[in-house]
Formats: sequence, C-alpha cells, structure tokens
Amino acid sequence: MTLPTNEGLSSISPRRSEETTREVAKFTATYVNGVAIGLALVGGLAPLFNAVYFTKELPIAWWQLVLISFICLMVSVAIHLAARRYLERELEK
Repeated sequence: MTLPTNEGLSSISPRRSEETTREVAKFTATYVNGVAIGLALVGGLAPLFNAVYFTKELPIAWWQLVLISFICLMVSVAIHLAARRYLERELEK
C-alpha cells in the first residue's frame, strides 16, 4: 500500500466549467426571485389581508396602507426583472 502524493495537483484552482457557471447563475436568480416573492407577500399582500379580515380599526389611513402595499409590489417586480436580466446576461456568455 502506498500513500497518496500531491503529484498532479496545482495550487491554482481550475476554472469553472461553462455548465457550472450557468448553474450558479440559475441558483442566484432563483434566490433573488424568492426574495422578490417574499417582499410581495409580506409587504404587499399581508397588510391588505390583515386590514380586511382581522383588524377593526387601522393604525394608519387606508390610502397609506394601499400606498405601502403598492410600493412593495412594485419593488418586488423590479427585483424580479433585475434577476431576469442578470440570468439572461449570464446565460449569453
């Protein structure tokens, strides 16, 4: 029995393959889309459902609640479009 040696190993890590780069880009875009979905649900829809079904008196005016929900939904869409653009750019390489 012989012990393994470091022969053939280099100190510099090999470059990622094209398929690995594509998968990393897909995972990144999926994570960012998950953040966008979370923002849409928690910031955009949950306050509206809470106001309609559970609260007798709102701590803020209706128009403020709708404005906050609208802004959260628009930011969510912007994050989704940014992730989509990132993925398209990475997959073109």
